[in-house]
Amino acid sequence: MGDDQSVGTKNENTAREKYERMKQVFRFLINEAPFLIDDKALERCVDASPKEALKLKIDSVRKSLGIDSMPDVELLVDELYKYQSKHEARLEEERKRMDEEEEREIAEGTMSPDQAAAAQANTNDAQRRRETSNHGPNNGAGQGEDGSR
Repeated sequence: MGDDQSVGTKNENTAREKYERMKQVFRFLINEAPFLIDDKALERCVDASPKEALKLKIDSVRKSLGIDSMPDVELLVDELYKYQSKHEARLEEERKRMDEEEEREIAEGTMSPDQAAAAQANTNDAQRRRETSNHGPNNGAGQGEDGSR
């Protein structure tokens, strides 16, 4: 009986994770691509509760993108998450390349240690900003309009 329960829990966690990823993607699109929300939906949001407004905006985004089935929603979510992974890998490669270039310039004497320290501080600041604002495809969209994350 324990195995059945653990499988059920695993399926529930997987479903919850998929649902959270979908919410993050739609919140990201609502915040970063508001042109996908038609004017009528925005007008209806004025008098709606935050939760209802979010639903109206999600429906409008779906219609704008021609998404009319759950497999299409899942495809959108999967593609955006794949893109995010590729983008993060490219950023990491670029950071490594810049670090190597700085080390080479220091070794060749074309960059002073003070310049290197300033460049490293800028790199660290940029990395910290990316880490704090890059939680899934929502890119730091933060709380949703219904108050949840």
